[in-house]
Amino acid sequence: MTRSIDLDPDNVAEVELYFYDVSSTLPDEITRTTIVTPGLIAELVDTFTEIPGASIDDPEEEIQGARATGIRFVLDDCSTVDMTQYYIDHVDGVIAWPDGEVLYTEWGLPFEDYYVDSGDKVTVDTTERPVSPLETSD
Repeated sequence: MTRSIDLDPDNVAEVELYFYDVSSTLPDEITRTTIVTPGLIAELVDTFTEIPGASIDDPEEEIQGARATGIRFVLDDCSTVDMTQYYIDHVDGVIAWPDGEVLYTEWGLPFEDYYVDSGDKVTVDTTERPVSPLETSD
């Protein structure tokens, strides 16, 4: 099966990327990079188009120790669309989609390697990240 995010990049004002590692105890603060460049916004929306995926038996177990990127698309009307992507190893990952569906995929690379320095980078409280159905908000 494939899955796509239902967003038009022309309606996205910015994309916030929250970078952290998943463990039983998250740090108090994490890095957030805010992307406002139209070309990078379009690239990030396109990244979640036609993603090949499959169901996964125990996603909570799979993501322990994974590198995570919480993704918040901030739309022109100030509403938001949140999702989280977890990298288990070089290409294996789990995506928690905005509607709560969780899929395993053999697609992608860690966003932190490519986008951490592509926008305004700040340290924020961990609770600001998009809340994934696979994690608690604290």
